[in-house]
Amino acid sequence: MQLKPWQETGARWLAARGRALLADGMRVGKTPQTIAAADYAGAESILIVCPGIARENWAREFDRFSILGRPMAVVMDARDRIEPRGVTILSMDGARNGDLYARVMAHRWDVLAIDEAQYLKSPGSQRTRQVLSAQGFAARARRIWFLTGTPMLNHPGELWIILRTCGRFAGSYEDFLNRFTTWFMGDYGPVVRAVRDADGLRALLEPIMLRRMWHEVSPDTPSPVWGEVRLDPAEIGADARATLAAMEADGALGGRLRRIVERIAAGEKIDLSKQAGGLTQLRSATAVAKAGPVAAWAAGALDTGMIEKLVVFGHHTAMVEQTAARLREFGAATIHGGTPMRQRQQNIDEFAADPCRRVLVCQDQVARTAIDLTAASHLLFGELDWVPDNNAQAAMRVQGPRQTAPVHLHAAFLPGSSDEGLARVLARKSRMAAEIFG
Repeated sequence: MQLKPWQETGARWLAARGRALLADGMRVGKTPQTIAAADYAGAESILIVCPGIARENWAREFDRFSILGRPMAVVMDARDRIEPRGVTILSMDGARNGDLYARVMAHRWDVLAIDEAQYLKSPGSQRTRQVLSAQGFAARARRIWFLTGTPMLNHPGELWIILRTCGRFAGSYEDFLNRFTTWFMGDYGPVVRAVRDADGLRALLEPIMLRRMWHEVSPDTPSPVWGEVRLDPAEIGADARATLAAMEADGALGGRLRRIVERIAAGEKIDLSKQAGGLTQLRSATAVAKAGPVAAWAAGALDTGMIEKLVVFGHHTAMVEQTAARLREFGAATIHGGTPMRQRQQNIDEFAADPCRRVLVCQDQVARTAIDLTAASHLLFGELDWVPDNNAQAAMRVQGPRQTAPVHLHAAFLPGSSDEGLARVLARKSRMAAEIFG
């Protein structure tokens, strides 16, 4: 498979570096660039560490883009074999098994490539230590390549582990925070209030980072079209309607929710799991209530032929399952935390290849990275994530070089409910994030 011109440039750039951060935006093609770079560097032993859902896709991309025909092992279980003279692909959490970890550490690797490297941003986490510490995989690798379109999700401190591994900053994590941020220690770790010495930080990154965005490499591709979907409350089940009405009638809960929406609208990042009271329960109840209306809208659009294939994103497993159950006549399948890894890839493949498989309903935190859903050009957010960047990542699953149709993104809300204002705020912020990352 031939690389795009910008991918050829990126592959040559990466092959020339022993430590590097390929920070191209989503859908620019970090995977084929990395595979070609390994070929150009003459690498024989390659260790790919990636999110679990991406393992089989990496194997397929090696078949498409590598010209060297190395033996390959996709590690789905701790007892699976590895390929010390070929390509070994395992998940970030896969090496927690002591035997597998020891087998990986027993070999030298020409290339260690870390896909979606933003998941290793916490210096003290077990998976960060097992991959990047002095006792981790990095110590056994000649080349270390970080791959992520979102190298800094929240604050500059998340760049410390990459810069330290790449030999660009020798100090501690606290030293890094002191130099480049204004921060204090909160209940859940460092809280960064502002950036300091941005020029100095860019100077550290410049020799090791390559970053191009999709709109830069493909300026003729039309931007996705965003639209609002007003759901029909009549499609809410009686039990869900009663539960939702009771929770929204709670004055204290309603006040907290309004304040949360105001903070989101002001640009503050909110972690709902840390909010007191019934906000989590309200969001869960709203999600279940939306399953019927979301499915009804989708069925109408599919029936009329307005949409040929549709991807639906939600946050709650119950919402994902119930929406899919109402769309079985359209061959709906699901991807969520309870879906076995091999079944996830099978569902993606069938959605792409089978014209009867017209709907794929996905849980956002499971499916918003590292997979290709460009068989569909319409994506419906049944629920939006509270972090706009996450919504932008999900939106990019239906965009990219393989997409041949105009892309339409739909944000669904229940009119007159607490969901309405929140959905509109998040959709607006997600549109802006998509413009930046797309």
